[in-house]
Amino acid sequence: MLQKGRGTGTFPKKGLLFSLLGAAALVPLITAASPLTADDRRVEVASAQSAQKAAPAPEPTKRPRTAEQIVGGKCLQCHRAVVESFVNEVHGKAAHFGTSGYDMSTCESCHGDGTKHNDSTLAADILNPPKMKPEEVNKMCLTCHSKEHTRLSFAACEHDRKGMSCISCHSTHHAQSPVKELVKTTEGELCTSCHIQIRKA
Repeated sequence: MLQKGRGTGTFPKKGLLFSLLGAAALVPLITAASPLTADDRRVEVASAQSAQKAAPAPEPTKRPRTAEQIVGGKCLQCHRAVVESFVNEVHGKAAHFGTSGYDMSTCESCHGDGTKHNDSTLAADILNPPKMKPEEVNKMCLTCHSKEHTRLSFAACEHDRKGMSCISCHSTHHAQSPVKELVKTTEGELCTSCHIQIRKA
């Protein structure tokens, strides 16, 4: 008779039985992990390429423009200090925020087209209001300020007849008074710098 679990009869040992069962379980895993054929790879590549063509290319993230770029983007490289100061002044704020109905107070509004100057960097290739004739300066300023009814009479006023211009009293880049961009600290000091008889009185 055969002895249970210890003989050498027809019943397999437990270790052998478990080994056979484990091998059978590995067959599907081995099959799944088998290397792809050339045809399979071609199919995968074609599918990936189709997916790339179908998906739209992502748009680059647009960075918001700074005030300096809006107002004087062409001038920043050489005149950074002036541009950075200008954006905090009356005309610069009007250009950046579109306040008071003015949206053209950029550097080129007063200095003209800067394309030629950017290429040559010559002072002769850009308008410089302090070196312009009074009538040319006034015409330039009234391009925007003629929208203000109080400025329309300047062309016939006494100051205009005596050869004065807007920048005789006002300065954009070198103002001493931030309220009206005056070249002097106060209106009284400004007026009496010419009207000496008033100062003496």
